[in-house]
Amino acid sequence: MTTGEVMEQAVDKTNEFEGKNLEFVVEYLAEAKAKGENIFYRFKGEKLYSLFDNRDTCYKKVTGYSYQKFLEKKEREREMEEREERARIARARARRSLIEKIPVRIENGMKYIYPQMKTEWEEKVRKATHGTYFGFDIDATIEIMEILANNNDANKYENAMQNLDNLKFGMPYWLVLKNVLDFSKDGVNFFKYAKEKKNEVLSEYEKNYILEIESQNAEFEAELNALEKE
Repeated sequence: MTTGEVMEQAVDKTNEFEGKNLEFVVEYLAEAKAKGENIFYRFKGEKLYSLFDNRDTCYKKVTGYSYQKFLEKKEREREMEEREERARIARARARRSLIEKIPVRIENGMKYIYPQMKTEWEEKVRKATHGTYFGFDIDATIEIMEILANNNDANKYENAMQNLDNLKFGMPYWLVLKNVLDFSKDGVNFFKYAKEKKNEVLSEYEKNYILEIESQNAEFEAELNALEKE
């Protein structure tokens, strides 16, 4: 008999073991072959024969890979899944860590800003913490504001400038400088100092913006003075 004729006579055993995995089918066909039984099992549209297929050909028909290559592929997939899971856990931990830093950053910054700016500061911290630099720009801002708040330091502008010139993580200096201008009580003076040190001329926009900040800070000071007199 020809191979085709033998295949035609093979008994279909598919319905006897529906829902089984490929390895079960391979073992089942091997047992049938050992007994001389001519059967086949239809798995994912492929006919697998007890007398003509082995583990490699079964896997090749169904998966497109030999058994060994299939195992290697599954191992790579497992390793990739593990890496992705570790990365997911790391990202989740990082997010939790960032969230935990928000109230700390808010509290630390509030020591050096006008209390009237509390809402704006909270919004800035939350936005920056989830931003490009994960809030490290806020940390740098707080460090500079702390230096500027020390009125007993005759070199405070120079010291603050050193911080500005040595920012980490590729943060642009203007980002932190703008934060300091917006929130530090001494932000206007430091902004002017920093621009001069960098040989940069104030633009008309910056001049007008500084006037707005100075006017705002004067109002804040007046309000705080009025409260102290009550």
